[in-house]
Amino acid sequence: HAGGGSSPLECTRTFTRRGEKGMLGGGRHFKSWGFIANMLDTKQKTCFAFVLVFVIFAGLFRFWLAPFFLKLPANFTYEGQLTSVDNFYDESLQKFAGEQYSKSNFSYRVTDSVSGIYSVENTFSVSTLDDQPIFSTVRNYGIDSITWAQVPGFGDHDREGYLFAPSGLDPNESFTYWHVNYDAPAKMTFLESTTLFGLPVNHYESYYEDIWVDQTDSLDGLPGVPEERGIVVEPHLELWIEPASGYLVKYHDDTYAYYYDINTQEKLDPWNHFSNTFSDDSVQQHVKEAEVWRMKHYFYYYVLPLCLLGLALVSLLISFHHKKNLKKGGTGLSWIIMGTFVVLPVSTYLVSTFLLRNVLYSEVNRSFDDRVQLLEDSILKRTEIYSNTLTGAAGLFTSSEEVTREEWKAYADRIDLQGNYPGVLGLGYVLLVNPEEKAAHVQKIREEGFPNYTIFPEGDRAVYSTVLYLEPFVGGNVLVMGYDMLSEPIRQLAMDQARDNGVVSISGLVHLIQDLGDPDKRGFLMYVPIYAKGLPLETVDERRVALTGYAYSPFRAEDFINGLFSSSDLGVNFALYDGVSPDSSNLIFERLEDDIPYGELSYNKITTFYLLGRPWTLKVGGLSEFKLSSEQSYLLYSEVIFGSLVTLFFIFLFFALYLSRQNMIDFIARKKGFGS
Repeated sequence: HAGGGSSPLECTRTFTRRGEKGMLGGGRHFKSWGFIANMLDTKQKTCFAFVLVFVIFAGLFRFWLAPFFLKLPANFTYEGQLTSVDNFYDESLQKFAGEQYSKSNFSYRVTDSVSGIYSVENTFSVSTLDDQPIFSTVRNYGIDSITWAQVPGFGDHDREGYLFAPSGLDPNESFTYWHVNYDAPAKMTFLESTTLFGLPVNHYESYYEDIWVDQTDSLDGLPGVPEERGIVVEPHLELWIEPASGYLVKYHDDTYAYYYDINTQEKLDPWNHFSNTFSDDSVQQHVKEAEVWRMKHYFYYYVLPLCLLGLALVSLLISFHHKKNLKKGGTGLSWIIMGTFVVLPVSTYLVSTFLLRNVLYSEVNRSFDDRVQLLEDSILKRTEIYSNTLTGAAGLFTSSEEVTREEWKAYADRIDLQGNYPGVLGLGYVLLVNPEEKAAHVQKIREEGFPNYTIFPEGDRAVYSTVLYLEPFVGGNVLVMGYDMLSEPIRQLAMDQARDNGVVSISGLVHLIQDLGDPDKRGFLMYVPIYAKGLPLETVDERRVALTGYAYSPFRAEDFINGLFSSSDLGVNFALYDGVSPDSSNLIFERLEDDIPYGELSYNKITTFYLLGRPWTLKVGGLSEFKLSSEQSYLLYSEVIFGSLVTLFFIFLFFALYLSRQNMIDFIARKKGFGS
């Protein structure tokens, strides 16, 4: 009993209460901890609310907002340049006359919109290689701007299908596509998954099974159309689609067109066998466009929803972490520290490594593209030289009434044909001979010292062409004298093109007369027309009337290419084809410095270029030269190693700081909660 007024029991209770307050840091401190606990409970509820909001918004974005962000732009345009090949059927000869090349333009553009339905104009126009228009057709489609699907009731008539293809299409599913040329529904079925210039694409095809594709209205200028005959086509259509976005990267068609009896619908003779395919430049441009749509598709459909779900998960983890830290006296900052010391360095390292890798491989890719361009330019430049030489030879006939055999030989000797122009077998002159003049002409040449001279092959033709001069007149060239080149369709086609256009032309692949004993050897010929002096040459008809012959040169394909790259170590495998596709039947030349299939090479490219108006296709594959150099590989590996070490350091630093902080929290908790 001390100080009076209090019993020993009351003093003991008072001491105990004060001791409790002192041990816990006082009543005020005790109340503050209760306040913080209440605050943390509120934060936990808030975190759960955020979890719910993020999950709901992720679903809404994935299934409702994403298609809106990927809608067809109101100013949408799409364009592709195509190479077109026609092979018209000669009804009098009952055979196809030979391939003729032209250019085509394929395009879409939005012209109007009504309540989210776009009016899309689809144009297909064909022109000559010198841009003279031949044919054009236009269709108008009604397209849903969100789904890119065709909408019945809009456009020039009802259609159901897609502008290109549905996005996210399962490979085993088919879809309906309308091609401007045929204006009929094509059921596109899956063929294979492949790549175009590094972009994964799905390859589809359609044969328009059980669909009568009538083009009579579009071709009513043909003989007997539409009064007696119509035109029906049997297309084989192929599409290459980027699967995520449904974007059209490439198309190719191969079609037979037939006449049919307008009354009985009976199919008659063919009219044309034609094909169209996107140029490589257009395919590469569409690859870039499809890459953008693909990334947008992944971003809106997957990345953003997953980020929202990730935020929901983080909110959930933070709520549990707050509760755990509350028991230990923590403040809930460890997740912020983790974001700073782990996520940031890891993401920075990954991005920097990705960028460095892209830079290094871009350098190799540019080097490979330069090598492809070197091959193409070398062929074009050499051909231009030969073309100028041939034009000069034809010019002899504009400066004199007649060029004798001796003058022709003197010109060939002066330009040193064999020494300066590797690959060319000779310099020749072809004379046109009318049937009524044939006998007199043959007799004249025999009297000049060629007793066995004749025009061959035998047969009656509207006009004959005969090889009169060919220098050097030795070896296999002797066998060519008197050969009628107009008797062979591939040569005739090139000669007709040179005649009608008034320029140098080049033929497709042929077996040269010089190499008839070796069927594996193939070649081509170059022609320049020779016209009579003083006659007008403004129109095609005038040029046909004025034509008297040709200057020409035969080329053995293997010698022509070897003359360009005889001793060059190109570091690539390459093959050259006549036409617009790498078809083995049209192989001009192939060089394999390393016997590795093209598909297994790190870099490969297919490009089509025009040689005197005729398309040649170059297929190139890069060898070991087109890989990262040892220095570049060392730089990339160094980046990987250094970045990994830095990342590990930051992770170690985070855990060191985290453990230190936890130890401090535990120490303070022991001092405040359990100290004596």
